[in-house]
Amino acid sequence: MQPLTELVKLESTRSCDRCAGYLLPGRIEASPETVYRIDSDLPEIFLSPGVLYTTRAELPEFLTKDGKAVPREMRVQRNAGFAGIDGSFEVFVYHMSNPAIDGAPTAPRERRVVVYAKNVGSAAAVLKPRQIMEAHGTMAKAHGPESRLAYRVMEDRWERMVDEVRLEPGKGEVIAWTPRLSVKGAKGKDETSSDFVTGLVRVDVAGEEGKGDSKAERQNPPPAPSLGEGELRHGVFEVSVIAIDGAVEAEDLGSAAEALLDVGARSGEGAMDLTIPPPECHVRRVVGVSKNFLWRSEDVRLDASRLDERGVSFLMAAPGIQTLQCPQAKQTQDLLLSPGFVPPETIGNYMQEYLVTLTLVNPGAAAKMVDVRFWKQDADVGVAWQVDVGDRAATREALMDYPTLVEWAGGWRKDDLPDNTRSFFMNDSARNEAQWIEVPAKSEKTVTIRMMPVGTSSLPFEVRVVGR
Repeated sequence: MQPLTELVKLESTRSCDRCAGYLLPGRIEASPETVYRIDSDLPEIFLSPGVLYTTRAELPEFLTKDGKAVPREMRVQRNAGFAGIDGSFEVFVYHMSNPAIDGAPTAPRERRVVVYAKNVGSAAAVLKPRQIMEAHGTMAKAHGPESRLAYRVMEDRWERMVDEVRLEPGKGEVIAWTPRLSVKGAKGKDETSSDFVTGLVRVDVAGEEGKGDSKAERQNPPPAPSLGEGELRHGVFEVSVIAIDGAVEAEDLGSAAEALLDVGARSGEGAMDLTIPPPECHVRRVVGVSKNFLWRSEDVRLDASRLDERGVSFLMAAPGIQTLQCPQAKQTQDLLLSPGFVPPETIGNYMQEYLVTLTLVNPGAAAKMVDVRFWKQDADVGVAWQVDVGDRAATREALMDYPTLVEWAGGWRKDDLPDNTRSFFMNDSARNEAQWIEVPAKSEKTVTIRMMPVGTSSLPFEVRVVGR
């Protein structure tokens, strides 16, 4: 048998750090889906139409909930080598409209969030967007909007609102949009009574390999949209997330968005979160641009015969701001572009992909029962995952065709295991039970997990391997 992995305990004397449990060795890789990731998550709550986030160098002027102007130094974005969106990209949207306390009696109650892309390059460009937007239901539940988003992303179940968009230099278009929010007595697919919406938009660019929006297309990608002879294969884009009046018709979304490009949506957040830089240890929510990534663990080989109910826990999804004294445990990508009111280290990592491989080695003379779980002690974490147990590690491509499960665990849950964990081996008929796998004597089993943290989660979290 190959040697076991030497476990490294994570410790820190810094109160901001989350250096606990053991190191899960691994690496950040470029995402196989898109080049860039844009997060629009602060202000989480907005009170009026306007820009929620943009990749322009400076955010438009906007006010906090209590009417204070966000200072220009907080709106001018830090730049860590960002020169524009010049390849495929995705946009994560996580916002709540709050029309009841808008303070402007003529403002529309019903709103919609749109994603607007403008070609700021010197050549024409063709974009092919696909999206998943989820709104109605109770947040932080197994079948709530964030969980449904995770199910659909893991299973490649996308919608195309437009097939493709050709942008000439200097021109822009709305490429994705949410349902109309806050609609009383909502009916139909394009409206919801919910004020909250979360979603993911993925955009392929002409000349890049088509990713497809179904399993069949993923295996046999359709041809990429074509440009004219002699034209560049891609453009450079400014991307903006904008709240607009929900009554705007589909054919007028572009003009409505353009009318608000220099108007910031009034925030529903307090002044502290937007008018000053984050205090030490204050992670806040994520807003900005990063290189999209996939985090892949090494094949960690554990002695299953020594595992007990306490098990071994590995730290997951910890950013740089929480790993200063255990930097090897950082599993997140820093922001290339970000406003001054958030840390440059990404925090949420919602819907980012993680691949974990654990080989359970049993050198003993008797079979050993093992469970692999995720958990959070002081809050809740939701995870979407696909899992394989076999004689060797499963590939990412194979896991993408496995059934998806989404569940929550943590200190605030009432339906997880008593130690605030949830088994990766669970099934729909046993969602709150331990699910043991057998590792035969003088043998080994490999567990491969493809997973994503679900929006609303409190991060970081931990993966625990236990035995009996």
